Amino acid sequence: MKANLPQASPNGHRIFFLGQLATGQLVRYDRKSNEWTPWLGGLPAMQADFSRDRKWLTYVRCPEGTVWRIGVDGSERRQLTVPPLFALNPRWAPDGTEIAFYGRRPGEPPRLYVVPAKGGAVRQLTHGDNGSIGDTDFTWSADGASIIFGANLADQSLDPAQRQVLDLIEMASQRISMLPASEGLWSPRSSRDGRYAAALGPGNRLWLYDIEAHTRAQLTKIGAGWPNWSQDGKYVYFEENPGVDWLRVRISDRKVERVMSLESLKMAPLSLSWVGLTPDDLPISTRDAGGTEIYELDWQAP
Repeated sequence: MKANLPQASPNGHRIFFLGQLATGQLVRYDRKSNEWTPWLGGLPAMQADFSRDRKWLTYVRCPEGTVWRIGVDGSERRQLTVPPLFALNPRWAPDGTEIAFYGRRPGEPPRLYVVPAKGGAVRQLTHGDNGSIGDTDFTWSADGASIIFGANLADQSLDPAQRQVLDLIEMASQRISMLPASEGLWSPRSSRDGRYAAALGPGNRLWLYDIEAHTRAQLTKIGAGWPNWSQDGKYVYFEENPGVDWLRVRISDRKVERVMSLESLKMAPLSLSWVGLTPDDLPISTRDAGGTEIYELDWQAP
């Protein structure tokens, strides 16, 4: 936050000042106008995800890092988490009953959590069984029976690129196991049929991991971020350079295509350069909105 010089009140015990608070605005790309336009009233939202029936949206409110749920028509907005838990990347369970996310409590490594979509107690899913340093981004399985997530290993004998693996947690038993041949992979995104996961690997290259066969194939030679499957499952969309280019790779032949420039978007820094897709494969993101607010501070004169 940036602020101008404070102005003292006449009694000398309270000061008022204007502060520039970093905020974001949810925007959606409009193909007809070739412009980014505010969506859902320009919510201060980032890292949004749609329910499978397309009726609901979950997102992180910025900058405070709380999980919310809202109807795509703007109705029934509800806050699901509270500080000091700072949340990232909420994702709907396939049946729409729960929302998982990963987050961090003060002084603790990041872990996976789940909260009822209608509101209720937040439940911690992982406790460092494998990723002692912390657990990160994840994806639900197609049937909702499990979650695949990135785990950070503490084994210093491993090459740094191998200290990240993909783990699977079974929701019914809470049993956690490491997926074979997943060393160095993170940020998985399950395909619509549940067979594959698009994941990031060393150098942020994009990989295709076969969940059934436990094999992997490299999809890109360039760095990628925020992978998103197209609705038909034929492409994985991704961001090459933060705030610069939006591309996609065709799964059948690994052909990479540039879709559009993101330079006109002016992303909010606090959103971690997030880009997602609507159920119609339209890009959505968080635009820098800024904002000026008046603050007051009580003080004791010497």
